[in-house]
Amino acid sequence: MPAIKEKIKIGGIKLSSELVQLNLMYQGTSSFPASYFFQILTKNQINMPFVSTSFLGGRLQSSCCILPENLGRVKELVQSEDKLKGEIEFIHSVGMVSLFPHQYRLKVLGIVLYALGSTRLPLYGMSSSISALTFITAYSKLDAAVVSLAEYMNLPLNHSPFTPGTP
Repeated sequence: MPAIKEKIKIGGIKLSSELVQLNLMYQGTSSFPASYFFQILTKNQINMPFVSTSFLGGRLQSSCCILPENLGRVKELVQSEDKLKGEIEFIHSVGMVSLFPHQYRLKVLGIVLYALGSTRLPLYGMSSSISALTFITAYSKLDAAVVSLAEYMNLPLNHSPFTPGTP
């Protein structure tokens, strides 16, 4: 990527605490979907600081992140539902990197993907909201993610230190 004349100004970067990502994958347009899975988690008061759903090539994938201390309960819930058995992929020790505000600037998305890719960081998921771009990577690589982003992003002087916070 050619050198950027000026770093992109952003309001901040937030890092999550360690999380576990759950990917629900199934074929077709079943009426069973993610909404039921998310309802089960909600009914059992399991917080999901990240939720994403996509549909590509006839395959729906829904992902969410939970705190590691909820993993045992979630596995029990999955095993108690025949339709969920074997349908959940667990990715342990992930973390979220959120940049805000991105103000719908596609350039920010492109540069972040380039920066994370050039550092060869795993990318398990991403989402965009009105205020933030969020990327899921290996928890042990959060510092490397910040270093790669700092090359292209200009943070405010009063930005808090980069220590994992709460999700």
